[in-house]
Amino acid sequence: MSKLTMALGNSKLFYCYWSAVGDDFHVTQANFADLPLDLAALPAETRQALLRTVPRLERAMSKAVQFKRNAGKNVGNYNLALCRDVTDVTDRLFLDAVNATDLWDELELYYAQCVRTDFSAASAQ
Repeated sequence: MSKLTMALGNSKLFYCYWSAVGDDFHVTQANFADLPLDLAALPAETRQALLRTVPRLERAMSKAVQFKRNAGKNVGNYNLALCRDVTDVTDRLFLDAVNATDLWDELELYYAQCVRTDFSAASAQ
């Protein structure tokens, strides 16, 4: 289940949910527990397809580490915008599993309005 949670936690779908109900800073266990999507109830074929994306996501994330100075220290983070070719696949799988594929354009719009990624500000390590 942890690999499915990783795929979900790095998706636009989860980001949009978290930004609507979270505190815009912390990601907590409650954010996942309260999400109205039961990963265990996903169709087996959807779970398998999602699990196949996780190694690709892990490789993409390892190439998308970026550092910024914060209080005199370098703090690493993942620039998930560099991983969207993988996470878009998982988002579509999640939307399909809940019969919400028609929400793709709205998901893309909300995400674009909320997230600003400056590719020139930091370089991938």
